[in-house]
Amino acid sequence: MNHIDLSTTLNEFLLASPEQGRVIGSLRLDSRCDGRRSLADICQTHGLEPQTFARMLAAGASAGDDGHANGVADP
Repeated sequence: MNHIDLSTTLNEFLLASPEQGRVIGSLRLDSRCDGRRSLADICQTHGLEPQTFARMLAAGASAGDDGHANGVADP
């Protein structure tokens, strides 16, 4: 995933990229509570910097089958 559209809702994003559920969960975001909100709104509410959030999602999309991005294990 090269471009993250921050106007997309969390549910739309997860439907298009279900593998991102792990990244979303690691940020303690919940699709039941936040699902209808845009990614930009979620960033603002949760104090996340939008570009950093987008990079985290992009890194999650490029993670290998073993769940590691750039050779770094998830905590």
